[in-house]
Amino acid sequence: GVVKSLKVQFTKNDRIIWLLAASLWEYEQGLPILEELKKEYPRHKILLSFFSPSGYEVKKNASPAALTTYLPLDTPR
Repeated sequence: GVVKSLKVQFTKNDRIIWLLAASLWEYEQGLPILEELKKEYPRHKILLSFFSPSGYEVKKNASPAALTTYLPLDTPR
């Protein structure tokens, strides 16, 4: 459902800042940066992806990002 949720949340005209957190700890360390990016670029949408399923499960409904998703694969495709 990741691709479907991306298509619902974003259009090709959106300006997107994509942040990848490998873990919940990495997310917590980067949260101040995410919050500053939102202030600095208010017209951009923030996409937050997790490599860790445990991090995603904890923050999927409690993130300041426009969309928080789980992306277990990191490939060009």
